[in-house]
Amino acid sequence: MSDACEDRSSVLDNNTFNKFEWPAVVNVDEAILKQYTGVYAMDGQHKITITVENGKLMAESATNLVTKIKLYPASGTKFYFHYADVYLDFIKGADGKPVKLVVHQDGKDFDWKKIQ
Repeated sequence: MSDACEDRSSVLDNNTFNKFEWPAVVNVDEAILKQYTGVYAMDGQHKITITVENGKLMAESATNLVTKIKLYPASGTKFYFHYADVYLDFIKGADGKPVKLVVHQDGKDFDWKKIQ
């Protein structure tokens, strides 16, 4: 096998690289955070439990997360995981109570219905 390319630095020409930055974290009242607590399910095998600990929203899932992790608020309804470019939106029903969360990952949206 031969390779006629002697200088691979040319592949970087005319490319623009942007430094990734997490969105700014905002303060969300603990009473609002407590509205989101409960168990959400994508299907019968995939569930995530949302809790509040020391004024912070936490997520835990035996099937989708390695450990319990803190969620960082970008708004009163949008939260980020700081270990990957994954964020979620809590969706409220007509009565103002959360009915599901939508996980946004790799250009896809995953609905998780609140079951508890």
